[in-house]
Amino acid sequence: MTRRESSADIDIAAADWAARLDRSMLTSAEQGDLNVWLAADSRRLGALARAQAMLVPLDAQAQDAAPLLAVPQPARFSRRALLGSGLSTAAMAAGGAWLFLRAAPERFTTRKGEVRLVPLADGSSMTLNTASHVEVLFDAHRRHVRLIDGEALFEVARERQRPFTVKAGDMQAEALGTVFSVANIPSRPLTVTVKQGRVAMRHARSTATLALAANMQGTIDAQGQLASTDLAPGTIDRDIAWREGKIIFSGETLRSAAAEFARYSDVPIAFADAFTGNRTISGYYSATDVSGFVEAVSLSLGLRVAPRDGGYVLSAQTVIS
Repeated sequence: MTRRESSADIDIAAADWAARLDRSMLTSAEQGDLNVWLAADSRRLGALARAQAMLVPLDAQAQDAAPLLAVPQPARFSRRALLGSGLSTAAMAAGGAWLFLRAAPERFTTRKGEVRLVPLADGSSMTLNTASHVEVLFDAHRRHVRLIDGEALFEVARERQRPFTVKAGDMQAEALGTVFSVANIPSRPLTVTVKQGRVAMRHARSTATLALAANMQGTIDAQGQLASTDLAPGTIDRDIAWREGKIIFSGETLRSAAAEFARYSDVPIAFADAFTGNRTISGYYSATDVSGFVEAVSLSLGLRVAPRDGGYVLSAQTVIS
């Protein structure tokens, strides 16, 4: 009879994978081995998250030197804190509970054009979109995330005793086990979009609660008004295409598209006339490839392109009176 793998055995393997992820990006073969290992036992994902949670983020200098990411990449960590601390693998196996106890929040950020996958200590995961800033604080009674600005997708491990809450501005969203995104973007309403499960959304200064189920979106406007919308099939996958480094447009104006690209790149897109800016487009584009987007829309819409101030100016082929 095959012996069931013990938690200690899982923690030992998880520590090894965490160290390998720290040293360098995995090869395709290694990534395949990791996926197979994770899929074979539901306990392994949480063990890997705990092992990585023992490590500290790379220092700021290394962060600044890292290239911008156009697609999601595993979070990068340093082994120095783990190795210098003298913590043994046995301590990791025995100390799963105290890994959740943190005196101060962990901070995670992405720069413009970067997308980052962050495993959390409870087995949940968080994917940060471009230019996002997040604080995470887990303790014995709660799992709390503060989205200071930007956008994040959460895949939440179910724990009935510790609800998972996300605070963004004056909004708080609470879930048990679900997949949902939160957007806290200047000049836009605070938004919660639920892909799976249920989320309770409320204003920080109100007792009113908005119950959101799968394929629903909730918003809070500048006046604190709550509103919900049922989403058409496929809408959420389109809205979170950013986690794959993509932007999908479906009937948006070029001006709106330019504003979306500005979230990911410092290459500006301008319009010589209102008519051009109000033309509509649909399509699937790389979020950081502004030149590719400009070339594609100029060809499909018959527009002129001129360089200006490190970016592009689009105009109609004929003068619009």
